[in-house]
Amino acid sequence: MKQEYYSNCLFEAIKAKIKWGKQIRIIYIPSWKNEVFCPHFMWHDLANNTIKDFHAEYGYIEKWYNLYLFKGHIRCRPYSVYERWLKKGKWKSEAE
Repeated sequence: MKQEYYSNCLFEAIKAKIKWGKQIRIIYIPSWKNEVFCPHFMWHDLANNTIKDFHAEYGYIEKWYNLYLFKGHIRCRPYSVYERWLKKGKWKSEAE
């Protein structure tokens, strides 16, 4: 079970960078790329090649103040899940 708590993706990315330093690379996703009204931050853990982010379980932000604080958990996925997008700079894959 994932531990849920109140935070946001930027706070968690900064905390990871402070804690692990050069091992962490912060990734910024502008709001127009992830098709929601707010930007998102993820971090690439270079030591174990995973992408992590703080994610709202319900997948959306209800109120303006939830941009700063919302209930969620940290997701961890293999880098390969996002590799294609990170190389192209596009969030959604396009039909080939």
